[in-house]
Amino acid sequence: MKGKEGWLALGSYPAVSLSQARIARDQARLEQKKGMNPVQLRKAEKLKASNSNGETFEAVAGDWYKKQLPIWSLSHAKRMRDRSKALEAYRWQLGFVQEQSGIGNNVASDQNCT
Repeated sequence: MKGKEGWLALGSYPAVSLSQARIARDQARLEQKKGMNPVQLRKAEKLKASNSNGETFEAVAGDWYKKQLPIWSLSHAKRMRDRSKALEAYRWQLGFVQEQSGIGNNVASDQNCT
């Protein structure tokens, strides 16, 4: 991609036959012609498969915040909420990754974190 050489592992013989490898190669070339990076797409598919229930970091963090809230002092809870808001300010950096991987955008909203 972008003038750089890259390698895409298609599997090892005999687990992947020569005809299967050629089909995978052709598919990767088509993806590349469409402007997609086949290696990144494969990584995104693996990530999606490992997180089949659809929970995102934000969702898990929101649940954790709710569980911790009763044992925290009010000032600590506010500090943690403010840190969460600061992290959301940088969320735009993650947009491309989520768009390419198809991972959902389950962001913990203010009402989930108060």
